[in-house]
Amino acid sequence: LIDRNRKNESMPPKKTKDDKKRKADPKAKGNDKEKKQKKKFTLDDLRDADPEDFVLGIDEAGRGPVLGPMVYGCAFCRLGDYERLKQEFHVADSKQLSAAKRDAIADKIRECDFCEWNLNVIMPKTISEKMLRRDKYNLNRMSHDSAMGLIKKTIQLIAEEHPAEDAPPPLPLLPDAPTEFEGFTKWKKPCKGKLVAVFVDTVGPPDKYQKKLEDNFPWLHFCVDKGADDKYPAVSAASIMAKTVRDKEVHQWKYDEGALTLGKMGSGYPGDPATKAWLRNSFDPIFGFPSVVRFSWATTKDLLEQSATKVEWDDDVDAGQQLLFAKHGERFQLCTDLRLQPQFA
Repeated sequence: LIDRNRKNESMPPKKTKDDKKRKADPKAKGNDKEKKQKKKFTLDDLRDADPEDFVLGIDEAGRGPVLGPMVYGCAFCRLGDYERLKQEFHVADSKQLSAAKRDAIADKIRECDFCEWNLNVIMPKTISEKMLRRDKYNLNRMSHDSAMGLIKKTIQLIAEEHPAEDAPPPLPLLPDAPTEFEGFTKWKKPCKGKLVAVFVDTVGPPDKYQKKLEDNFPWLHFCVDKGADDKYPAVSAASIMAKTVRDKEVHQWKYDEGALTLGKMGSGYPGDPATKAWLRNSFDPIFGFPSVVRFSWATTKDLLEQSATKVEWDDDVDAGQQLLFAKHGERFQLCTDLRLQPQFA
């Protein structure tokens, strides 16, 4: 009897019905493997598409700097004109080009009759307000919403010229999505096609970002890729337009505080010694920094914590009201947080 029990203990457990179902289901068995082997969308997949249909590229400039706006840009053209972007403009990642070369290519894009562009300029004040509020709205979410706003704007522009009956309307964006856009000063040709494909330089994990875009625009083909600005001409063109406009915004910045002479800003990146020196020079112990600075960056937070004048805010609620609210602690804390004056009968 003892030997039989030992034998049973060493035997593997019997397979359940769920185990058998899982084994019989090929999808459950190799789901992760299929995800890894998922083929990335390319323009070759649109060989049979109408050459009058459009392809769009999206990229940003100024995500990392502590100074100036973040600019999201898009550029799009017909499938039949896509190769001309590379052949005529020699577009590439804007960061690999000199400022003079970027400006020259940007001027050509503005003047050409086959490529359009659009921008979403997100000001430093907006970035700071959204990132520092109670319900956090981080930079990734801001970037994703801006890209979706550009896609929606492009679809609307094309639809105004040539309504596409077979394309459903875009899903509404979140209330926080940026809505101010620049560009599209003049549409160059009558539209006869519709937007069919979008190439995006990724922010965060490419697969998750692509899934988010496909959920919002299920009728479009998406390719979200790392280093897309160096691989896809439409993304390169978008990168160049975004970078040139951001550089112009920073160099010609109009301070809300009036005329300020604060010296050279450097590259605007937190690690740049010239930028660090500029931040220290522009710092005010009471008001902090000028409007060109992003208060939500760790660099500025540290400076404020170390050097700003400490301010203590008096509580507007007196001791008697605190006593009345003692048994409703949560309500009292809510009124205090929202700077509300409790009302009593």
